[in-house]
Amino acid sequence: MEAIVLGLFAGTLFYKLGGQYTQQRMNSVRALGFVSTMSIMLINLVQLPLYMLQRPIYYKHRAQRFFRASSYTVAHCIVNLPQTFIEVNAQQIFP
Repeated sequence: MEAIVLGLFAGTLFYKLGGQYTQQRMNSVRALGFVSTMSIMLINLVQLPLYMLQRPIYYKHRAQRFFRASSYTVAHCIVNLPQTFIEVNAQQIFP
């Protein structure tokens, strides 16, 4: 439902602009960027407790020099991609 509302908001905004961009109209585009960013953050807010539970383990492994921080970050992002795609598709199929 959130994606539909955001899509309608973005579609009507760009339809009203009609290819003419003035300073005031660009402020509307910036506002749309802000709303999009906030909706993405709110969708990912559910995963925050999981990250907080993993922090002590990460710090312990980093102190023992098991891996670099960049390696952990890249690996963690890659591992979470399938779950993210499933959640997005599930939200689109079952609104």
